[in-house]
Amino acid sequence: MVGISQNKMEKPNIILIVMDSVRYDHMPLYGYSKNITPNIDEFAKDAAVFENAFTTSNWTLPTHSSIFTGLYPSQHNVNSMDSILGKDILTIAEILQKEGYETISVIMNPWLGKGFGLDKGFSAVDDVAEKSHFFIKAYYKLLKTFGFLGRAFLINYIAKKHVDDCLKKEKPFFLFLNYMDAHYKFEPPVPYRSKYLPNGISYGQIKKASVIEHEHNDGKKAISKEDLDNIKLLLDASIEYLDFEISRLFNFLKEKGIFDNTLVI
Repeated sequence: MVGISQNKMEKPNIILIVMDSVRYDHMPLYGYSKNITPNIDEFAKDAAVFENAFTTSNWTLPTHSSIFTGLYPSQHNVNSMDSILGKDILTIAEILQKEGYETISVIMNPWLGKGFGLDKGFSAVDDVAEKSHFFIKAYYKLLKTFGFLGRAFLINYIAKKHVDDCLKKEKPFFLFLNYMDAHYKFEPPVPYRSKYLPNGISYGQIKKASVIEHEHNDGKKAISKEDLDNIKLLLDASIEYLDFEISRLFNFLKEKGIFDNTLVI
C-alpha cells in the first residue's frame, strides 16, 4: 500500500513502514470482517493498494533484505541466521543517500541492526531496544508495565525526533520504521486487550498459550484450537493498537505540514 502525495516538489520525503507479522487475512482492507484498522483503511482510500503482493520469506532477515534490495533471497543470498547482506549489493537507502536524503532506520528488531548488513546506506540506525534514550525508555517501561503503552509508542517517539532534525536541516528524509506490536509476544495496552479478551479468560492465560504457540511453530508442542483462537484475538488487539499509533504518526506529519509531500509505503 502506497500513499501518493499530490505535491509536485522535486524530492518528497519517503516513509517505509513494516507492520511486522501482521497477517493479510487480519486486515479489513483485504476482507477481514472485524473493523480493527479504521485509520489505515481511511488512508488506503487515497493510496495505491496492492492486492497481489507476496513476501519472499517467512522471517525477518531474508524478507527485509528483499525489501531493501528488490532481489529474491536466491539473489541476495541472505537465507540463514549467519548471513550478512553483501557490500556489493545496492540498497534503497544507499540510492537515496546518494540523492541527498537523510536516511534513518528506527527499529526494535535485532535482525535489522548493524550485524547483518541491513544498516547499509542509513546515516542513522536507531535500535530503540538497545539505544540509551534513558529517560524516555524508563517512562515507557513504567507505563508499559501497567499496560498503558505498546512498543509502537517508543518507535514513534524516536522517529519524530529524527523528523524534527531533518526539518531543521531542510533535507528530505527516507525513514524506515519496523513496528513489532503484532509480533510475538503480543503485548497490546490494557484498553485494547480488554476489548478482545473472552469472558472468563485472563490476559495471563493467553500469554501462556502464546508461548506454547511459539514452541508449536518450532515443532516442540501441540496447541489446542481454543488457545489458537484466543491468541488470534490478542493479535487483533495488537493490530488495532498499531493502527492507532500509525494514525498518531500521520497526524504528527500533518501538524508539521509535510504529510502532503511524503510518500508513505
